[in-house]
Amino acid sequence: MPYPARKCKHTEAVCPVTHVVIRPDKHDCGYVDERNRLLPQAERIATTRADEWASMRGSYAQTGPAYRQQWVREFSAAMDQLWAERAAKVSK
Repeated sequence: MPYPARKCKHTEAVCPVTHVVIRPDKHDCGYVDERNRLLPQAERIATTRADEWASMRGSYAQTGPAYRQQWVREFSAAMDQLWAERAAKVSK
């Protein structure tokens, strides 16, 4: 490991062997905290949009793999949108 490891509180960097959280050199705790604050809102948006998508396709659509794929697409789009809105507010 070329850079010294630094500890942080985020579970994204938990070592599966030692269960110690190691913070990689390029890890940005502030970014992770801000992103994590947006997750519940993005999940709600994705679920609403995916449910609307499924309602146009029949009851099977909410249980099949296509629904899960659509939910992931909607979640990604929602996170992009929320992050862009956050960035616009911060830059003002």
